[in-house]
Order: sequence, then C-alpha cells, then structure tokens
Amino acid sequence: MTPIPSRRSWVTEPGESLVDLASAPTHPFILMARFAGFLDETGLPADAIVSPDSIAFPLAPRWPDEDPYPSMSGGLLWHPLFWLPLEVSLPSVSKHPVTGELSMEGTDEFGLRVALEMEGSGLYDAETGTWLDVLMTFAGLDADDPAVQQRVLAFFAGAEDPELASIDLQPILATPDDAASNPNWASDVAAELAVDHARVRTLMGLVTFGEIIANEGRGFVTPGDDSPAEPKLLAESLAPALAALHLPDLIAIEGGAQVAAEQYFGQTGDYLEQHEASGDADYSVILDGLGRVIEMVTAGLDAELEAIAAKHQEADADSE
Repeated sequence: MTPIPSRRSWVTEPGESLVDLASAPTHPFILMARFAGFLDETGLPADAIVSPDSIAFPLAPRWPDEDPYPSMSGGLLWHPLFWLPLEVSLPSVSKHPVTGELSMEGTDEFGLRVALEMEGSGLYDAETGTWLDVLMTFAGLDADDPAVQQRVLAFFAGAEDPELASIDLQPILATPDDAASNPNWASDVAAELAVDHARVRTLMGLVTFGEIIANEGRGFVTPGDDSPAEPKLLAESLAPALAALHLPDLIAIEGGAQVAAEQYFGQTGDYLEQHEASGDADYSVILDGLGRVIEMVTAGLDAELEAIAAKHQEADADSE
C-alpha cells in the first residue's frame, strides 16, 4: 500500500527552491543562522554537520560503520535528511577515466546533489516550502511524542527495530525511469550548477562592495556610524578583498586595453600598498575606479540568475 504523505515546515519558505539562487537565500548571515538553528534542534556537534555555501540548509552525512547520529536530540528525527540512503547522504567518490585517480565530491557539489535529489523526488516541495515527514508517512509515528523520539534515538544508536529499519527512501529517490536514463543525473547537474552558484555568489558579493563604495563606507568601519569612512582606509580595505575574488571578466581600462577584473583589482591593491606609507594616492579616484569596474562586472547579474533558474527548471524536468 502506498503511504499517504505527511509534510512539515522547517526553515524554508513557500516558493523557496533548494538550488535556485533566484529564490534560495544563500546569504552568509542566513546560512549562519540556519546552521546555528540546526545545531540547537539536533544536538549534533558542529563537526558532524556540513554547511555548503551553495544551498540554504545544512547537511548531516551518515558515515558507514558508525552508529548514525548517536548524540542527536529529538528535534528533527522526522526529517528526510536523516533517512537518506548512504549513497545519497555521503559525498560521492569518482574515478578519473584516464588517470584512475580518485577524487571526492566538493562541498558545494555535494550539497547541490542532495538538494536536487530531495527536490526532484518530492521529499522537499518548493511550492509549499515543506518536507516529507518520514516517521509519520512510513510508520505512522508522531515525531513530537517523547516516547517516539526515544525509540528513534535508540535505533540510531544501534538498537534493533524492524519497523524503523524497513524505512527506505530509495524507491522515492530513484525510479526505474531514472535508472534507465541517467542514474547520475543529480551529480551531473550539481557539478555544472556549482560553478554557476560560485560565480553568482561572487557577483552578489561584488554588489555589496559596490554599495559600500556608493555609500562612502558609512557603517563599514563602525556599525551604526553614519559618517563617511576615510577614503584611504576604505580603499585599502576593499582593494585586497576584491583582488582575492576569481573574476576573469575582461574590462576596458584607460587607453582601450582590456584586462581581467581580478588583475585590475590586484594592480590597484599593489599600488595602494606601495603608497601606504606616504599616503599620497588619490583615494577618491581609486574608489571611483573600483566602483566603476564593479558596475561593469555585475551588469549581467540578472541574466546569470535567469540562466541558473533555467538550468534548475531543466533539472526538475529531467527528474520527473
């Protein structure tokens, strides 16, 4: 008999995709808040949790030959994250077709793959922002009942429990059609999306830098201080941070030559370092130049967000 799905809200909002940057809030402050909340609700130690920058929720990998989540508390025992098959729950390992060298899936790719699997299978529903309640759906158990929590925690700690052991999400995650077409669809899409996500996060960071410059650094040095920052301090703070970003975008500089944005930021940082002691650089002009380059590079942000949204929709179609 097909179980009747029971769903719960947790962290995400209605309309929030797990992988689409146009709707998934992957701002660092949001990720930090959700990470802290995950620690509180699960009781797991921080080193047992993975928090990819690419998705808006943490992961708790279940390692083989270890009791799953032995120190967990009762807050999220219903959540599908804790009932995923090992091959989904863990970072995958791939073998290079030529060299034979083994490599582990990166954190961003890992997070995106899990998110794609969960959203594509219906374990997470983006329209309602809800997750499948595994315990109620497959065992009719109320995860808020302290007795149920103790039972599940004992099972996670190694106690035998045939009913809980029979819970299997694999049929939901991989249908026969998936296996016949491309069983690695989520890994393939995640590897491509990870590059795009990193790119867009960089551009969104640039937007923030641009806003700081446009606002003359108000509140940048001292939060709440509405007075403009000293141009020298602002330029010397921002240029090295900008130079550290991966930005191969070509921009036109004075004289018509083209250089990569990251090279421009690096050269600006070097120039400021050379003039740090004398303080004789025209810092206002330098800040104007940084802001102008930021505007050029981020001009295509909306288009890149739309491209990622299109890939996400294609991934959804592939997984149906």
